[in-house]
Amino acid sequence: MDSYRNSDPGSDHGTGICPGLFSRFQSIATIKKLTGYADGYDLYRMDIRYDYDLDRRTSSTITSDQMLADALLATVFPCLPIHLELPDYSCSAFAFEDTEGNARLVLDRAATTQGAVDLLRGYDMFAVSGGDYHFYISDASNDNRIVEYDCHSETRELIDTPVRAATNFYEIYKDRVLPNHYNGIYGHGRERYDRIEEVLTEKADQYSEAVAWEALQAAQQLANPDARTSNTQWSVVYDKTNLTAKVVLRRNWSDITTYSLAENDVK
Repeated sequence: MDSYRNSDPGSDHGTGICPGLFSRFQSIATIKKLTGYADGYDLYRMDIRYDYDLDRRTSSTITSDQMLADALLATVFPCLPIHLELPDYSCSAFAFEDTEGNARLVLDRAATTQGAVDLLRGYDMFAVSGGDYHFYISDASNDNRIVEYDCHSETRELIDTPVRAATNFYEIYKDRVLPNHYNGIYGHGRERYDRIEEVLTEKADQYSEAVAWEALQAAQQLANPDARTSNTQWSVVYDKTNLTAKVVLRRNWSDITTYSLAENDVK
């Protein structure tokens, strides 16, 4: 987990080694294992001690999955011979406001959902690993939208639609998506979406963190080698009032790791 972003002190410039490498080693030195599961799939934390310069990376011309992987590795581990293969993936997301005003947050460099939409409109996007062109965004005012790049538009028009939940299909073409089907270019995961919606509708007058976990468990995927996506890897409940993220790995629902952004601390 990249728990904090600090500026690169530049202490490794002019030393004759790869520029930026020293601060990467400083970051690597902060890696801490947070869990200890028998299957070896664990959660780690790391403090970033360098400026990872997303603006420079996003300004690059990236036209393939491997180009993206190479660009990310060049940022995180410059000059090191590391190779990364991108896997297939899927996700489920939703947001609601509880009785104290909390909601799930998927925002990075904008203070509001509208600000995030405006930011995304300024980028020429490329989706990796055959993923859908969409982002689920929620802000402090509970403005929840799915941002999609229309698969029937020659220019991949960006369309933002208010939604409560999202999985791996186009909201703008939801009527063309069936549960337990791949549905061609329109995406899949309608069955997970329906299960989330069922929980949120049933508990509409009692939203809480417990309801969030119930919805995530309803959308979980067990390991299935015959399915396009399976075996839920992580589940997160975000609280943007207290600035925390509670993480569960691989459906170990009773084992919750809490990260506090305000304190940069893990419990």
